[in-house]
Amino acid sequence: WQEMLRQVKPGDKVITSGGLTGVVLSVKDKDDKEDVVILRVPPDNIKLAVARSSIVTLTTQEEPKS
Repeated sequence: WQEMLRQVKPGDKVITSGGLTGVVLSVKDKDDKEDVVILRVPPDNIKLAVARSSIVTLTTQEEPKS
């Protein structure tokens, strides 16, 4: 789970512990404090800042490498 959180990057689709689903717009590291992830949440494309640790599922499919 912690490895998955470290690999979250812009463009990834995620689900938070509160049930929000969205696309990661950016990841902000805050000087040794909890990391913040900016999500775009449908249907109105609202931008929300959430703690990186609140992400429970990464739903972005890895594309097979050829």
